[in-house]
Amino acid sequence: MSEIQSVNVFSVDEERLKFRAIVCPNIVPGVHEGDFDFILPPPTNFANNSHYSQAIIRLDLLTANPQANIADPVWVQSLGGAQAASKLGCIQVRIDVGSSQTETIRINSANEFAEGGNAQIGGFRQLIPIQVVNVGTSGAGAAAAGPLFTAEGACWTGIGASSVAEPLLCANPFGQKLRLSLINPLDNAKVWLGSAAAGAPFPNIGRYAFQFTITMIPNNRSEGSS
Repeated sequence: MSEIQSVNVFSVDEERLKFRAIVCPNIVPGVHEGDFDFILPPPTNFANNSHYSQAIIRLDLLTANPQANIADPVWVQSLGGAQAASKLGCIQVRIDVGSSQTETIRINSANEFAEGGNAQIGGFRQLIPIQVVNVGTSGAGAAAAGPLFTAEGACWTGIGASSVAEPLLCANPFGQKLRLSLINPLDNAKVWLGSAAAGAPFPNIGRYAFQFTITMIPNNRSEGSS
């Protein structure tokens, strides 16, 4: 019985339009808790070219790692100026890059239910389920260094980020100052990692890592990679 072999054929020109961006905001207490500003430099001419004004963007990976000596990390949210610990099963990651392809609809009251929900439209948005994993300890806190299953080893990671969402059409993000926001999708509150013992106002004690795949889209598809 003969076997049919299949191979993936990659176009070099198409692959040159695909980029991986890894964004890693560190601990900056008191500076835009839940928000992170960054500039995305164009890595090649394809990302800084008048022939490519749009891109499709997908968040592939997310990790949120508390400061090494913190044994009581919690997600904190700010709503109406009040900060409080929050139990989260998912996070909405937003970037203020232009896009008309997204919307979030919340129903948090009888009035919103009667009106069909409270809708927000625009920008890059991706919902990421999260779970706690234990990555061991560094010895900076009370626990000894090693692969110990203690509260100091807690870290949050996104679950199947790249498999639960398709890439989204957005404006070209390269060469711009962008703001990445972590949002509780249930009430539109900014969220970040804090220490439960610290109490309000909770300083940010998280170190975060995000991986995005960005693929440039030619304005005129007949232009190819020109």
